[in-house]
Amino acid sequence: MKLDDLVGELWKDFSGYQVSNFGRVKSFHKGKVKILKPQLNQHGYLYVQLRTEKKIKPFRIHRLAAQCFIPNPEEKAQVNHIDGNKFNNHVSNLEWCTPSDNQRHAVITGLRPSGENSSLAKFTNEQVRYKLIPSA
Repeated sequence: MKLDDLVGELWKDFSGYQVSNFGRVKSFHKGKVKILKPQLNQHGYLYVQLRTEKKIKPFRIHRLAAQCFIPNPEEKAQVNHIDGNKFNNHVSNLEWCTPSDNQRHAVITGLRPSGENSSLAKFTNEQVRYKLIPSA
């Protein structure tokens, strides 16, 4: 990846690395500066492998960007992608939220199916309507 900064890109330090407001991560390992190539995890989130205390661990990019750029005074546990796009890790698209806020957002935006479209559904919407309407 190119080392050139993007227009409007800002960088903040994170444990020997730098994270940008565009969701890019810069490494300085062994004196070489490079932009780390993100990988995709099983849940569809981009992550990078970072070395911490002699261990290499995966870090989700949206969480890194939020931790570096977005205040979290209420200590909310999760980071939400406002537009629902897990590849858009720009800080303007991220917000701290509670787990219930995150679930609600996923249902409202159609990212998580609800009703008969859910894989957990036992009845169709029609079956639910039929059971709820009293017999005459």
